[in-house]
Amino acid sequence: MAFGFRPQRKPDWCAVVTQGDTTTVAHVRRVPGARPRVDAFARARVGIDDIAGLQALGREHGIARGQVVTLLAAGDYQWNVVDTPAVPEAEWKTAARWGLKDFLDYPPDRATVDVMPQPADLGGAAKPRHLFAVSAHHDRIGACMARFDAARLPLDAIDVPEFALRNVAALYETPGRALAMLDFGPESDLLTITGNGELFLARGFDVDERQFADPTRRDALFERLGLEIQRSLDGFDRQFGGIPVSRLLIAPVPGADALRDALADSVYVPVEVLDLKDAFELAHLPPLLEPEAQAAALTVLGAALRGAPGATGA
Repeated sequence: MAFGFRPQRKPDWCAVVTQGDTTTVAHVRRVPGARPRVDAFARARVGIDDIAGLQALGREHGIARGQVVTLLAAGDYQWNVVDTPAVPEAEWKTAARWGLKDFLDYPPDRATVDVMPQPADLGGAAKPRHLFAVSAHHDRIGACMARFDAARLPLDAIDVPEFALRNVAALYETPGRALAMLDFGPESDLLTITGNGELFLARGFDVDERQFADPTRRDALFERLGLEIQRSLDGFDRQFGGIPVSRLLIAPVPGADALRDALADSVYVPVEVLDLKDAFELAHLPPLLEPEAQAAALTVLGAALRGAPGATGA
């Protein structure tokens, strides 16, 4: 997923993601038989309108040496689960576009749409009953492409956080079992459940992790999160019965240890705080050994994992 444009040039990917007034760059090198190596990682005060700043980042970090991918912001796309159309697979995108007409606030013919099957089982043997459908207005996609063109950076693909997290989760999965992962971003919070490198479920929560530092609100927030996560796990079990969830990994945001302890009492799977050095080669990048930096890097590294061993990029 999603929205690929240019012919592929080089095997490795560089992710360039702007959130608010900060742009993060990550280059991940695929290493056969070993953990993916993060060859470059940087964050800079470069906002969405700072073309000169983006161009300077490109020069400084050699962004154009690999294939370039970015992520859409939460408000720039819609995520829906739709029934698999009764048409040939080659026509799924077109059918899904018109099937989304009741969910869009603009005409369907102004939508850029990509689809991916929601797996029915871990082995992928059963025919998918549903599709994940990602849609964005042509103008949003065009503006994103124009920004990179203006900065003279060759944009090869635009993806979404759900699939970026899927790519990271694939590195932590146990064969034959599913994995739940909870991420907290500046614009949205997201729970995914994956297995065998495939995404089964993605659900957003309206939670601000900055509230974790407020003891007067934290307990209620943790209780709410526990309830919503347990409901999601129960829903996954009903829909995909027989696929056990091995554990829940939570992003290492400030307050993650307290959240882990609270969730351990409210969900039925083991809960752990994610550590990127368990899956990536990071020893040469000391800043990424710090939990807060890892939390900020999670989806960006996932975007750069397109096609990496142990992860899947579509």
